Amino acid sequence: MRFLLATLLISFLTAAPVAAMDFILGGTDHKTDDANWIQASGPIDEETVADFQTFLAEGPDWLPKRIRFNSPGGSLAQGIQLGAELRRLGFATEDGNHEPHPDWPNMSSWDFTRRTPGICASACAYAFMGGVERRVDHGSRIGVHQFYSAARSDGGSDSQPILVQQGVEQELVSQLLDYTLRMGVDGRVLVHAGLCVGRVFGSKCGLN
Repeated sequence: MRFLLATLLISFLTAAPVAAMDFILGGTDHKTDDANWIQASGPIDEETVADFQTFLAEGPDWLPKRIRFNSPGGSLAQGIQLGAELRRLGFATEDGNHEPHPDWPNMSSWDFTRRTPGICASACAYAFMGGVERRVDHGSRIGVHQFYSAARSDGGSDSQPILVQQGVEQELVSQLLDYTLRMGVDGRVLVHAGLCVGRVFGSKCGLN
């Protein structure tokens, strides 16, 4: 599965990425699974899974097993690998952003944060599926759309759904279906993805 996704260079693209996904601690210093989390923000690129593993290895002794996504998407292969890694590690997932917490005005601006709405689109939605528990906050959005090629030979981004040989396309969809079902997600999410062309959250693209 990983080989096929990497070989096809499939991405779920939104706007051109300006920075890779980064990981920081969010919430407060209360060591409960709901009071704090790992905030994952930015596009998913080819180094995201490795960056996440490095963050875990270099982090403090106690890290919450909860990750909160605010991402427009990016690499489909990395999104799926990240979701599988989160499931293996027993992480819960959330869809949303965060901001400095107003109840601690004397702290450095980002020492303590609170949840705010966010977005988890395309490849991010597949990473989100890996959570052993999944949470979409009120006001947050999550959605999927059709496959896109990672880039044209001239360096530009394709704006049309990727065209591959029929057998390969069917194999890719089968592997995506296998992944979604293993994550305990209704396979009809792929119907939503197939119907949605473009980057606008409409009745077909949004899942919530």
